[in-house]
Amino acid sequence: IWFCDLWDTQSGKRADVFFQRAMACGFVGSGRQIVVSEHENVNLWSLDNFKTPVLKYKLPLEITVPNCVIPSPDSRHFVITGACANGELALFAVDKPEPLKIFTFEDLGGGCVFSPGGKYLAFTTDVGKIAVTDVRKPDTQIILNGDTLGDFCFSPDGGQFLVKPRNSPVQVYKTGPFKLLCTIEGTENYYSLLISPDGEWAVSDAPQDGKDAIRLWNLENPSLYRALGGVTGRVNFLPQ
Repeated sequence: IWFCDLWDTQSGKRADVFFQRAMACGFVGSGRQIVVSEHENVNLWSLDNFKTPVLKYKLPLEITVPNCVIPSPDSRHFVITGACANGELALFAVDKPEPLKIFTFEDLGGGCVFSPGGKYLAFTTDVGKIAVTDVRKPDTQIILNGDTLGDFCFSPDGGQFLVKPRNSPVQVYKTGPFKLLCTIEGTENYYSLLISPDGEWAVSDAPQDGKDAIRLWNLENPSLYRALGGVTGRVNFLPQ
């Protein structure tokens, strides 16, 4: 049995409501609404009224057990993924019960991510392929890469999209047409990517063989980088 509790961040107290058998949830709209996956059902609730859901979403047959709710940054859309091995992903508009698009692939293990403005959704389709779709026109997907996937992310301003194939250098695309701008040589052995809040630097984790350190790559001039000697593992940027 799973539970989803609500907490008041100012008082630190738990609200007098919880969702039994809830597997995932995400805030949408102005933050006064929440999408909750309650085992076979996905509902939209208002924080001002927990007696009746604002909206009941119609799950596609491909998603038998919804286990992840991912809201877009603008809170107008969200994605639901299934727990089954085949990999399913459904794109919803917050105010519509029917899914806008259903994506079914053999492997969604690399996950999915919205662009900062919520306009684009990027996700893995099968081993080594990435699809990017405009949420306003989800029937069209752009396939970017055919190598074995490592990681991918949007820049903070949404203008660039970085892809890290597992055995190839980082690829930098221009968002929109998604045309390749450049590759960052020397990043073949790095797997994870993160872009700084100012969009000037990308950080890559240390190779799994432990022979090198975490590196900071300058996106204006990719040949310039800083190696953080003796630093290994996962890292993150602090907000400005």
